[in-house]
Amino acid sequence: MTDLAVGGRVLHEQIAEDLPKYASLVLAEVTSRIPAYGLLPSEQLAGDITRVIEQNLRSFADVLRTRTLPGQEEVDLLRESAARRAEESIPVDVVLTAYHIGVQVVWESLIPQALPSDVADVMAVSALSLRYLELVAPAVAAGYLDERQTMFGEEQSARHTLLTALLEGTSLDAAVSRTGLRLPSHYLVLAFGVGPHPDEERSGVVAGAGNCAGCAVSWSGRAVSRCCRR
Repeated sequence: MTDLAVGGRVLHEQIAEDLPKYASLVLAEVTSRIPAYGLLPSEQLAGDITRVIEQNLRSFADVLRTRTLPGQEEVDLLRESAARRAEESIPVDVVLTAYHIGVQVVWESLIPQALPSDVADVMAVSALSLRYLELVAPAVAAGYLDERQTMFGEEQSARHTLLTALLEGTSLDAAVSRTGLRLPSHYLVLAFGVGPHPDEERSGVVAGAGNCAGCAVSWSGRAVSRCCRR
């Protein structure tokens, strides 16, 4: 199997040799087209974000070298990277777009070098690019969403712990210490009950299904609530 080449240069070797240049091009394009990345500290852009871009480029170069898709170990690394983006609250659409831009920048830099004799290799690169993104995009999205679900569960658990302490009159200091949430100087505890709806008296409707009591705590325009069936 011959190496894929454009303009007389082997593609995977070209990407490896010019990796810093390609990484800079991708970073510049990402920060230009995606405002959320431009808001990150310069140290983070030059550090973690650049390393992610270089990892993505190396992975793509390896796909061009072997003409096979990344293995599970590389896919797991991409998932871990996406999880870190979730921790930083970068939107998932932004994260996915960055991977597409990486492949796009490489593609656009190579095409002007193509010769008529390179048509077959250019078509092969195009097919591999699509297959690569087809594999990477779901993996990145899954890693991101798994982390967000974990973060959401932890936040909900923390709010429930604090709400329980407020409603039951137990020590708030202990609850605040465990949750990391801060209470303002004033807050409101509200209890309410809802009677049965007329529809519940109809035959075939479970009595009490619409009857509930609820409690809520609200401060600074935000609310933590609990609704308990009676």
